[in-house]
Amino acid sequence: KVFDFGIHGSSPYIVCEYVDADNLESRVEDGPLPPGKALPIFKSICDTMQAVHDAEIVHRDLKPANVLLPADGGIKIIDFKIAVALGKHADQNADQIGEVFGTPYYMSPEQCMAQRVTTAADLYSFGCLIYTVLTGKPPLNGRNTIDTMQMHMSQQPKPLSSYNLKLAPFDDLGAKLLEKKPERRPSCMKAVKEALTLMRY
Repeated sequence: KVFDFGIHGSSPYIVCEYVDADNLESRVEDGPLPPGKALPIFKSICDTMQAVHDAEIVHRDLKPANVLLPADGGIKIIDFKIAVALGKHADQNADQIGEVFGTPYYMSPEQCMAQRVTTAADLYSFGCLIYTVLTGKPPLNGRNTIDTMQMHMSQQPKPLSSYNLKLAPFDDLGAKLLEKKPERRPSCMKAVKEALTLMRY
C-alpha cells in the first residue's frame, strides 16, 4: 500500500506499507521448493497479478525477490518502480520503445528488444519465476547479461521435467508461458491459475 507521496525540497518521496517478511528468492536459496508447497504461492501470485493487470498496469519486473511471503499467509508483490500503465492510464509522454527495463533472468523477449509491452510480458516473467522456484535456477542463463537476453529472444528452455520428473505436470504450462510471441502465451493470469488448480500434488 502507498500511504503518501510528494516532493521534499527537490527530492521526490513515497511512503509505503512496511512488510516484515521473507521474499521468495530467499526461500529458494536453500533449494527448490517442492511443487506442493510452491503451488499455493503460484496461485496467490496469479490472483495478485490479475488485479494488477485489471488496473491496466504491467509490472515489468516480476521475480522471486519481488514476492514477499508474510508469516500470516498470502503474498505481496513489491517494486513497481518500473511498472507501466496501459490504456486510458498510460502516460502519452512516456515512450517505452528503445528503452530496456527489467531483470535479465526474468525479462520477456519484447522487453529484451526494447519493444512496447503488454500484460503478456508479466506472464513470461511468471514462467521464469516458476522455473526458478521449482528447479533452483532460471530457465535461461547466459554467460553475461547480453547473452542471457539474447537467449530469451531466441532459445527455448528445457522442459521442467528434465530437471525433475515430478515436475512433468508443469511442462505444458511452462512452455506456454515462455512462448516467444506474446499472443501465444495464456490470455491472462486467471487462465494460468485455472491450469495450476488442475495440478495434483
